[in-house]
Amino acid sequence: MDINRLMSSFHKMETEHNLFSKMYKSEYIWDVVRFDVFHALQSDSPLFKSSGKLKIFIKKLISKSLQTICLVSLVLSRKKTLVCKTSRSKIQSGYVDPFSAPITRSLKSNTYFEIELYHLASGCFNQRYLFTYDINHSLPIVFLKEILTALQLTFPSLYREDVLIKAINNAYNKYIVEYSFYKKMYKYSSIEKTFIVQNGIQKGLLHAAIKNNVQVVELQHGYVGYTHPAYSYPRSILPTYVYTPNEFWAFSDFWHQEVYIPKTEFKILGCDFVDIKSINGNAILFISRDNHHDILVDFLSHISVNTEREIIYKLHPNQMGDFLRIKKSLSHLSNVDVILNEMSVNMCIEKSSDVVCIQSTVVFEALQSNRKVITIKRADHVHSALLEKTNNYYAIESAEEAVYIINNKKIIDDHVVFFEPINNNLILEWL
Repeated sequence: MDINRLMSSFHKMETEHNLFSKMYKSEYIWDVVRFDVFHALQSDSPLFKSSGKLKIFIKKLISKSLQTICLVSLVLSRKKTLVCKTSRSKIQSGYVDPFSAPITRSLKSNTYFEIELYHLASGCFNQRYLFTYDINHSLPIVFLKEILTALQLTFPSLYREDVLIKAINNAYNKYIVEYSFYKKMYKYSSIEKTFIVQNGIQKGLLHAAIKNNVQVVELQHGYVGYTHPAYSYPRSILPTYVYTPNEFWAFSDFWHQEVYIPKTEFKILGCDFVDIKSINGNAILFISRDNHHDILVDFLSHISVNTEREIIYKLHPNQMGDFLRIKKSLSHLSNVDVILNEMSVNMCIEKSSDVVCIQSTVVFEALQSNRKVITIKRADHVHSALLEKTNNYYAIESAEEAVYIINNKKIIDDHVVFFEPINNNLILEWL
């Protein structure tokens, strides 16, 4: 089932079975777990690695200590703004978050408090150490029965009960752990507003903010659209059933066309987009991620032997653990360079004329930079009638098609805008 039809069926199931209204201990559970359920229907559920008893004890000790220090620091500082950033972009000095940067540039450094959500980044208060998910909060199977029945009836060929139960309990456990901390933080500190760049789904933070009347603005950091469950809800549901931000600040109005988030106001922040149309590269850029790798490698192998041009195979941060294995497996292809964080996406686009992927925000960066973009209609490829009207965009089925486009199609000079300049007035109004 392609991802567009999967989401359509998912929405229908959610409304017909009234899943959003299901409560457990006064909490609406479906909004907490639906993101993980949607992805579990497509692949195995990600698991939190279980640790030994000593390691769990140490992690809990670190978490409790750091949470206490964090809370005391917030209370004493009386700061009114929290910035939850996700610093996944690597530069020479370390990891940075370009999406929260327009906000932090506009604030005095002593007026806001930071929590880092990306585990590899630095920062005194990093989510990696603030929270331990080894605590086992799980939902009773009796409560899950209605949800599992709805999933089995709607997706009989995709239904794997053990995988779905794991996905639901993973999401619920994460939510409970984070909600417990943020509830105390918002209750006892002076925080009145929060800017967040999501890394995963921070439903615990969002619910705690709602309970304490704290305003939350989510900053766009990647693809949002109909097939992304964090930003795609049935329009008929009651807003009280969901935990969503007050506002969503997007790169441009384009992103609003297929997005619906209950009780969330959509505004245009823009993006620090670097115009590189005048820079002419000649490489072929592949944009990978863990669930796309096997498909992309088949296309990569065919394209590699049918062109003498350099090929950059850029891995996603979630492939960090597989970097050496992938680099070794592709070492026989002399014109392929496997990279992780050695170059930014922008630098990769500068060096390239063609971009190949399945689904990525890089599609839009490359098109606005006047590059040819070839998307492969496999896995979670998103059909977009809007994109298919755009020059230089190609959605294909076979590697032969990709080779033909790379070798024969010329770049058409086009002016498409997916990223507006930063709207500093919006930031000043909110601050």
